[in-house]
Amino acid sequence: MVLNYSNAVSRVICIDLLNSSLEAIQNYFIVSNSNELLKSYIEHLYITLHSNLFDTKNPHLLYIDDNYILGSRRHEDSVKKMSLGHTEILPDTSVDNLDKSIFPLMEKLLLKNKNLQCTEDLTFIFKHHFREQLTNEKYSTIFIDAHIEVSSSLAVLYSELYKQYNLTIEFLDCVNKPDTTHFTLHKIYYKNQLPIIFVFKTLEGLDFMGWNIEYLILLHKVTPINHVSMDKKTTLNVILEKINHTGLSSLNSAEISFLDSYSKP
Repeated sequence: MVLNYSNAVSRVICIDLLNSSLEAIQNYFIVSNSNELLKSYIEHLYITLHSNLFDTKNPHLLYIDDNYILGSRRHEDSVKKMSLGHTEILPDTSVDNLDKSIFPLMEKLLLKNKNLQCTEDLTFIFKHHFREQLTNEKYSTIFIDAHIEVSSSLAVLYSELYKQYNLTIEFLDCVNKPDTTHFTLHKIYYKNQLPIIFVFKTLEGLDFMGWNIEYLILLHKVTPINHVSMDKKTTLNVILEKINHTGLSSLNSAEISFLDSYSKP
């Protein structure tokens, strides 16, 4: 079965820090209603980049999904050099003594389906089981919408995972490609029901996190937002629409500042 990974990047926004002005990016923040923390962080990245364009540590492109920065890269970087894989995007499986009794059932169904896709039935089982954590926002699902910890038949070696499911996995956090000979599958994290992130354990019990290359390739191809979504006229229309619906008092400081600057000749 061929999986359609385009669904997993359908909401991803790419911002080109190198070729956009700070004003245009700030206008986009207003249009997109981004949170304040994200705005501040991206403004910081923009200023840092343009203060030293030759520092290769400063990214050119940012990839954002629902106000969360997935990662970044420079224009010349290949998909294998994208800065991704930070563990804070993964759900905290230790929170509130998480009940993991559902995972053997999910594992059994995945094996029965002979596919690692988290189907609608599996997603329902997951969300029903963790409904309290999800409702109370104690189960961190900023980017990932489901996961499974394997313990029996799915706890296969990396080589077997590749053979059985035709998966290519990239370990982006590693300076050098790790020796996967004795890597055993430990966890799978899902986005839009698709297997995106894999955690493997070594013989010594160390964790290595890898990304599905199909997802990374599509992420790499996301086109940066264009000037239309960042220009002054579009921004003004969004603010005027907000005033019309919720009144002048509902504007935040950035929107008020934009109106002040827009009204000046």
